[in-house]
Amino acid sequence: MSGTGQNRNDQREPLVLVVEGGRKSDAAEMLRCGGFIVSTAPDGLTAFERIGENAPELIVVDCALAEEGIEACRRFKENMSARDIPVIFMAAP
Repeated sequence: MSGTGQNRNDQREPLVLVVEGGRKSDAAEMLRCGGFIVSTAPDGLTAFERIGENAPELIVVDCALAEEGIEACRRFKENMSARDIPVIFMAAP
């Protein structure tokens, strides 16, 4: 028992939003295998809209998006509901 009054079955797994940039990202599947609930978005604009629907605990942006990814991150940080969500940029080999 963790001492918090909650058991593991009462806790929701973390939601991660993966912005794929128009191509299927391996990150989404790896995160699912790691036990995360994953939502994907094909671009920054769609990701921005999805944050309003169900705020994730983490946003992963594919660096293939380059300028679009940076602009999406800027908008996330300007939005009060997304400001505190960590953003990770990733690059596929």
